[in-house]
Amino acid sequence: MNKNLFQSSACLSAFLCIIVMHGCGYGELSPEGYASAKALYSACNLKSEPRLQKIEAHVEQAVSENEMTDQEAAWIRDVIAMARDSQWEEATSAARQMMQDQVH
Repeated sequence: MNKNLFQSSACLSAFLCIIVMHGCGYGELSPEGYASAKALYSACNLKSEPRLQKIEAHVEQAVSENEMTDQEAAWIRDVIAMARDSQWEEATSAARQMMQDQVH
């Protein structure tokens, strides 16, 4: 079971990296989504699991209060999953890309 979970996580991470590297990128973020991406970048850069937990809780609250879309939350959760799979550098890059994609 753990092997399948690892393979699924690795596939998800590879898929996200391919999308970002080929210019598909992330869509528009709400102010809450951008703030979460910024916090996520910092958490990943510091390799901080406690910060990931706080971001995850904040995302859930923001979605329930309609301050963030389900799509934004999914992007952020995917990056959190990458970080939790010890792919900190990839997660940091993905969070940075999420912010960079907001520059039009």
